[in-house]
Amino acid sequence: MSAVDTGILSQEGATVSLSGNASISAANAMSGNGSIVNNGNLSVAEGTVSGFTGTYTQTAGATSLGADSGFFGGDVVIEKGALSVDMADRGGISMQENEAMLALGKSVTVADGKKLVVGDAGNSSSAVAFGNNSLLVVDGKAAGTGAMITGTGAISVADGSQLYIADAQAGKAYTITDGLSSAEGEYWDSANLLAGRLIKADISTNNDGDIVVETKAQDAAKVLPGIIPVAALDTMVSNNRNNTDSSSMGIRFLSRAMDNVQYMPNDATATAMVNEVSRAAVTAGVQNTALRLADAGVDQLIHHLSLSFFGKENNIHKDGVDIWATPMYGNTYTHGMVASGAAVRGNYGGVTLGADAKVGEILGGKVRVGAAVNGGGGKSETRGTATSTDNEYNFGGVNLYAGWNLDSLNVMASVGYAMANHDVKMNLPASMGMGQAKADVDTNAFIADLRAEYQINTSVADILPHAGVRYTALNTESHDLKVNGSTLNSVASDTQHIVQFPIGVTVSKDIDVSGWNVKPLADVSVIPAAGEKKNTTKVSYAGIGALDSVNTRIMDSTSWAGTVGVQAEKGNFALGLNYGVQASTHETDQSVSVGISWKF
Repeated sequence: MSAVDTGILSQEGATVSLSGNASISAANAMSGNGSIVNNGNLSVAEGTVSGFTGTYTQTAGATSLGADSGFFGGDVVIEKGALSVDMADRGGISMQENEAMLALGKSVTVADGKKLVVGDAGNSSSAVAFGNNSLLVVDGKAAGTGAMITGTGAISVADGSQLYIADAQAGKAYTITDGLSSAEGEYWDSANLLAGRLIKADISTNNDGDIVVETKAQDAAKVLPGIIPVAALDTMVSNNRNNTDSSSMGIRFLSRAMDNVQYMPNDATATAMVNEVSRAAVTAGVQNTALRLADAGVDQLIHHLSLSFFGKENNIHKDGVDIWATPMYGNTYTHGMVASGAAVRGNYGGVTLGADAKVGEILGGKVRVGAAVNGGGGKSETRGTATSTDNEYNFGGVNLYAGWNLDSLNVMASVGYAMANHDVKMNLPASMGMGQAKADVDTNAFIADLRAEYQINTSVADILPHAGVRYTALNTESHDLKVNGSTLNSVASDTQHIVQFPIGVTVSKDIDVSGWNVKPLADVSVIPAAGEKKNTTKVSYAGIGALDSVNTRIMDSTSWAGTVGVQAEKGNFALGLNYGVQASTHETDQSVSVGISWKF
């Protein structure tokens, strides 16, 4: 018999084999006292099976009994494959090829004098026997209200048999058997008890001989060292809010992350995933990128005002108005900043437009003032330990700047405001079944910069030592990380106050080429940094409310910078090309800019 579409399956005497896909829908679904061997997939959608008092054997595939089907009235043998009762998804547990599974969403009763054998325990004399390749899955809600297997006689459980309580909660007592006798220790071992990585389960027998599992919450910080949302996890588990199908996306995510069977079997991967999601903006490199973009806007002002680019006798900085534009391109690479093995790669493009004019003299030095605006966009990709993240962003900014020049001494200052919008998309592991998490993160930065330089002219080259200080207040605004429009976690705003001290020397030389003043140059700088080099992420998960905080380094204490370029000037027009690299232990940023200036 290959398939039973509807009606009654009645078998008397002889053995019948089922294969393929079959379904039964009838008031009295199965009856008889013969033998049925199923090596396919059989579903009893409606009707009872208690009228079948023969031997039902599962040799492969699966049998699924509905909520009102009851249980077989005869012997049941699950050699391989699965038999589920009111638990069609079998708790989400995947079987290995040679495993035998019994999945119970409700209580079943083994008829008097009959046997239930799961796995390679066919030689056992016990009424209920689980072999070493067996797995019993029970629904936590059902096991919390009554025994899952009732019967008479003895129960035996071989080493290696596993017991999984789906959606187990802390502080509960789950009754597995009732009426079945067992010798001390001859049941599931606690080490094989799969109840979630933050729930400790102890198994024993009570005074009536029933097998009972008692659970209690474990400290997330001890079980998973280094995990970020300790308060959220402890609150969720201790208050029994964990639910892998919760309507609250925060609870659903953390519950699945803590499920060590169906969703995230590996502790290290689960910890890495939760941490990457808890600080999604940092994982995406939002702060690193925002700081680099803010610095890039100020760097163009320095290029325009520095004596290394425009010498003391150039036409561009004489009386009149300078109009200038600098298209720029850069790529960024950060590795191991957030976690070992994680890397952020990105690139950006934009343009800076500025205008300035001489406004007079102070202390004998010429003073220029001006304003500049910049804007552009870019994208970065993060390949984390457990997630992959894209960050697409647009940026813009405005700067007011001034320069004071007295012969070989040149001082430049600027204040500015930069802002960016980051569209963060994080792909969660496929095993989580949650797809992609998204966040819209806004950043802004106030920047104040001061730099002084002194040009030393020699017959070989012009040497220009320089030193400066740059203050940045980098703000990451509050934002929500969402899955399918529902909030997974929320992060509070954070402001970092960072001070950089660039010190270096530039070597350049004016060369006359057919009436053009050509100036090749090279610069080497070291940039110590002080202040709040770490971002503070204060995160709370939806449905839980507990607040967790973590500090993550977004920049190194010292970086080095090098620039090579060439500037060509003739009359009231100048054109420059520059390539720069800034590197530290964990970051490498490269940039190319083309400066164009006109004198009006």
